[in-house]
Amino acid sequence: MEPRAAHTPATVDKFTLRPVVRRALERDTAQVLDWQFDSLYGASGNSEIFRFSGNAQDGGTNLPWSLILKTIRSTDEEDDPISLRYWKREALALINMGMSPAMLENLMAYSLRTHPRSHIRG
Repeated sequence: MEPRAAHTPATVDKFTLRPVVRRALERDTAQVLDWQFDSLYGASGNSEIFRFSGNAQDGGTNLPWSLILKTIRSTDEEDDPISLRYWKREALALINMGMSPAMLENLMAYSLRTHPRSHIRG
């Protein structure tokens, strides 16, 4: 079995979603009410893509939201930066095209995180 990424639908909870949803909605006090997820097609062998959507509430206003989560698993053979399966390949390609790290973070679903191998479960 391939290792699983640190964030999969089973590990995403209200506390994980809240800061990302707030940033996406540009509402610092929004509260996540509910959510669901779907798997999306198009990921490579070392990644998974999910669409999360739901409702938040802020000041009595119901706010629908939708986010994309892409998880990329890294294995020892994928730590070579010239490999096509290098786990940071997409982010580095965007930076090399002239995108600043700040712009990249905004593009990458408002949250770009890496996790040590200890967070990867089999």
